[in-house]
Amino acid sequence: MGIVIEIKYSEEPNLEAACRHALKQIEEKHYADRLTDEGMTTILKYGIACRKNGCMVRMSGI
Repeated sequence: MGIVIEIKYSEEPNLEAACRHALKQIEEKHYADRLTDEGMTTILKYGIACRKNGCMVRMSGI
């Protein structure tokens, strides 16, 4: 199993949108490719957004 984490600091209060942006970046930049090339079949992808005292985590997996 592999894990990819992308963390964003959000200037806006919408942490959900920032999490989606982080997960989208993981896909667009092909961050998980090296893990699949090494034979990992389960890859968890976490988009984390932080702003001031708040934090949100969203997960996507393949």
